[in-house]
Order: sequence, then structure tokens, then C-alpha cells
Amino acid sequence: MKISGSLTRPQWLLAIGSIGLFAVLYWGFDTSPSTYRAVERERKLTFRNTDVSILVSETKERLSAQQIAVISDVEHKLEGEIPDSARANLLKELAGLWYAAGSPAISGAYAEEIGSLEQSPEAWSIAGSTFFIGIEKELSEKAKQFCKDGAVRNFEKAISLEPDNPDHHLNLALTYTAAPPADNPMKGVLMLRDLTDRFPEHGPILVQLGRLAIQTGQYERASERLQQALEIDPQNVQAICMLAEVWDYLGKPELAEPLQTQCSQFNQ
Repeated sequence: MKISGSLTRPQWLLAIGSIGLFAVLYWGFDTSPSTYRAVERERKLTFRNTDVSILVSETKERLSAQQIAVISDVEHKLEGEIPDSARANLLKELAGLWYAAGSPAISGAYAEEIGSLEQSPEAWSIAGSTFFIGIEKELSEKAKQFCKDGAVRNFEKAISLEPDNPDHHLNLALTYTAAPPADNPMKGVLMLRDLTDRFPEHGPILVQLGRLAIQTGQYERASERLQQALEIDPQNVQAICMLAEVWDYLGKPELAEPLQTQCSQFNQ
């Protein structure tokens, strides 16, 4: 049996270290902080640039009249002078509406403006995570490139504020593996390898190296990486499920079957 190492939707989301924050942003929880840092009043922020305006125009063509009406209503509320806390809540609502409408690119642009308001690593990471999902989910190459650029930009901002958090570095490396630069296609892989030296006890980095080893047919190497991840965290769901497949492929059913049982329990 050949295994691909490709990610299912849940696994793709788990690849993002801060995906829990992403879920909090978009599915209706109140995460507004009591105070916001002072920021410059700049009306033409990222989401208002030409690229996003074009994406908005193109995407609205496939939305229902009801969806457009709801989005337009929230957009109208953003006009004029309103407190930062109210603005952030409206931006979160718009980000959620655009994500539900199937456009992580536009959703990410609004999330990035929230980052400009909050100036926190969590906010930048949420924006980067949203753009990252758009690399896979958006249909046009223009939107995919917009998402790649947005993911890199926002994860770098998160790193600048929280340089010792391995998840931010992992998310940036994963962005480059998902959308490799034409002039440096191994950039993401090399970043991941460097991260194992910097953060040797961070299991998610080893899991991603295991996934890449599977994709290139290096199953013994994948087994080594995934076992290392499980030594750090025996309950790592991705490592368990992927190692079960690797051992099955390598003809080791006595090792694969217990992990397959664990994997199926996690996925119920």
C-alpha cells in the first residue's frame, strides 16, 4: 500500500500551531481584549488595497443576495469614527462572514487589520493561519499568491513579537513548504530542519518532517521522525496516525495495528 503523506482537512488545520486561536476568532466567541494599543489612524489598511478590492468584487459575483446584504451591512457599520473595540468586533464579524462564504483570502485581509489594531503575536498568527488555509482552499492562482504573501507577512510579524515561540517559526516554514518560492524550492524543508536544532523538544516540527519524508518515499526516515515526536508527546494524534500508515507500508503489522486502533479512536 502506498501512502501519500497528504493532509486531510483536519490534519491540514492541525498543521497550524495556532489553529485553536483561529477557531476562536471565527466561530463567534468574544475575544475582545479590554484595551488596545495605540495605533496610527490609517484608513487604507491592507484589506482596502487594489488586490483585495478585486478579490472582493470577483467573490461577490458568486454570493447570494442575502450574503451580500449581510456583508454590506457590516461594512457600512465600519464607516466613520468608531472606538477600536467596536471596530475590532466588526472586523471579526466580517472575517467570519468571508470565511464562511469560502474566501480565506478576504477573511485573512480583515484578520490582518485586526492584527494592526491589537498588535499581538496571537492576532498576527490568526491572520497568518487564515491566509495559510487560503493557499490550499482558494481557486485562482492570484488568490493563492495573495494568501502566501499574507501568511509569510503575518507569521513574520508574530515571530518579531514572540521570537522564542516555535509554533510561529513552524507556521512560517509550513507556508514555504505549501508554496515554495520558485528560486528556492527547498526553503521550507531547510527551515524545518533548522528548527529541529533550535527547538529539539517540539514534537509538531518532527511530525512535519515525518510527513515530508513520507511524501518523498523515505519511510524509514519518516518512522524515525514520528517515533521521536511520540517520545515527546505520546498522545500526538498526527504522529500516531501517520506512523501507523508508515509501519503498515513497511510490513510491520504488529506495530501498525495498535496505532491504527488509537488513530481510529481519535477520529471517531
